[in-house]
Amino acid sequence: MRRGIDGLVSIIQKGFQLDPFANVLFLFCGRWADYFKALYWDSDCFILLYKRLERKKYQ
Repeated sequence: MRRGIDGLVSIIQKGFQLDPFANVLFLFCGRWADYFKALYWDSDCFILLYKRLERKKYQ
């Protein structure tokens, strides 16, 4: 998953027809479930969190 904030906002708006500025935490998982990105609107800016597992996968 190489998308940044703008790419993830586009997925939220066009792919899911949701409001990215809502009070919601959006989670995106990588293909192999070894990392995820979390996107959140915090009243005046987006917060993007990225977590990668070295040896395990999320289930």
